[in-house]
Amino acid sequence: MNKFNHFLMCFLSVLSPKLNFGYRYWRKFGKKMNLSAPSTFNEKIIWLELNKYVNDSLVIKCADKYNVREYVRDCGCGEILIPCIGVWDTPKKIEWDTLPDKFVLKWNFGAGFNYICTEKSACSKEAVLEKMQKWGNSKYWLWYGEMHYKRIPPKIICEEYISGMGSDNDEKEHSPEDYKFYCINGKVKYVLVCRNRKGMHADYVFFDTNWNVQPFSSYAREQPEKIRIQRPAMIDTAIEYAERLAMPFPCVRVDLYILRDRIYFGELTFTPCGGVDNDICDGDIIMGNLLDISNC
Repeated sequence: MNKFNHFLMCFLSVLSPKLNFGYRYWRKFGKKMNLSAPSTFNEKIIWLELNKYVNDSLVIKCADKYNVREYVRDCGCGEILIPCIGVWDTPKKIEWDTLPDKFVLKWNFGAGFNYICTEKSACSKEAVLEKMQKWGNSKYWLWYGEMHYKRIPPKIICEEYISGMGSDNDEKEHSPEDYKFYCINGKVKYVLVCRNRKGMHADYVFFDTNWNVQPFSSYAREQPEKIRIQRPAMIDTAIEYAERLAMPFPCVRVDLYILRDRIYFGELTFTPCGGVDNDICDGDIIMGNLLDISNC
């Protein structure tokens, strides 16, 4: 994102989050969004953010990567929580010397503010804390108009590092594959699998619940012959967890990690891709038709 667009998006959010969404929607789709009669998945996600999620106390709690842990336990799913090592208000308070050799630091708001350490001795404490401070100073809610993040008191969480070793598809150690369950009106409709993650980029493949590949990502459309993702043995159990966590919400993406014999909770996401995911193509109409917001 160049500096001008960053400034403009923040400025528009201050004036009205709706202007921010309208600007980003136009840049992605080349047309105006229709919020008076939303029909696509992206339009309905934006409508929900502006009309429901922004002031919904449960949504705000569950978008908080620390407070959502209480919600997960209250839903009877505490066994899938990644063990929490510590939580602090600022980077300066992080008890660095007590951290294990492998760990994950992350802010409890926004997206992408995660530092994964696989060898503490190779990490510069000063560089890590500087990066965490830079992320903590950001007003993420201003960037994309997702105002529910503004209401989250910032905290830093340290969780145990969960290795992907022993997953169904690979015996080598790596970050575990990310399974994102698109829950619409309480039911899982599609599963997005994220593989070969490098920073904010990955290979994305959508499946329906019968594990049929869906053409909702450029990777699946352009390189279908490369898709060799087996149906995880624990997928049915993961779907049960996802639907239990999604029950109160018209739409939420439940992010889980599936290893061979374990399922771990990642987070709940209420505005996937900030409501402007143009990569899903036909999925925008298909999922939009499934999502009923008439009672919201």
